[in-house]
Amino acid sequence: MQQIVVTALVVVMMIAVGLRSDPRDFRAAVGLRQLLWLFVLNLVVVPGLAVVALTQAELPQAVAVGVLLCAASPGGPTGPLFAMQARGDVAAAVVAMIALAGVSVVTAPLTISWALGLSTAVDASALIGPMIGTLVAAELLPLVVGMALRRWRRALAERLADPMNKAANLLLLAVLLGLLATKGGVLFEIGALGVGLSILLVLLNLGVGALATREAPQRRAYVMVTAVRNLSLALLISAAYFPDPRTDGAILTFGLFTMVLPFAAALLLKRRGPTAPAGPR
Repeated sequence: MQQIVVTALVVVMMIAVGLRSDPRDFRAAVGLRQLLWLFVLNLVVVPGLAVVALTQAELPQAVAVGVLLCAASPGGPTGPLFAMQARGDVAAAVVAMIALAGVSVVTAPLTISWALGLSTAVDASALIGPMIGTLVAAELLPLVVGMALRRWRRALAERLADPMNKAANLLLLAVLLGLLATKGGVLFEIGALGVGLSILLVLLNLGVGALATREAPQRRAYVMVTAVRNLSLALLISAAYFPDPRTDGAILTFGLFTMVLPFAAALLLKRRGPTAPAGPR
């Protein structure tokens, strides 16, 4: 049941993102070189930091898997929201989030297999193909459908965007409440080390995002996009391939701090003063 609900959440969320996205936005808001560098930071540096941290920590294997799933799942949908709170370049944040969510269909299974082999001695190479197939069906295809509707039936896309976004938010709330109700006790099994490691990695991710560019509005946007991981994607992979309840507990713990800490950082950046919103480049 959990896998069905989480899959529905990801499908609805990606359709909602696609309904608000136009392929031409990618060229207008973010330069190719900047986007490639953002890929390196999110797809290589962030998971690499998680691997280094986990090899030094003695966490239960299932908990380590949950942390790695979060680190390997970029493009969390709340990144642009926090970018707006921080007075960053919202358009750049949206494009970066969409691009990262798209490429993660292929990169997340590869990263997870590589990272698990290094930090937990788990051989997940046999899962690469099935994971890619799952993500193509649940994430990439719905995104393409939403973008196609916006491209060819813009009026319909505009009408559907808000209801789909609300449906995605309700499903996310239902998933989180359901997991807390059924597996909330697992959070206590993660221990202080697991909580502390999650906090440390989220703070490091905030710093990694700042390396994406020197331009203040875009830097604030990429800080938020990099810090916020795709909790729905991590839960989808966990439900399908890593059923240990402690893995979900680790994802929920990491997800909590990937919401609270970026939100606090966004408020601090907002108080430091406004930046001029950047337009298309």
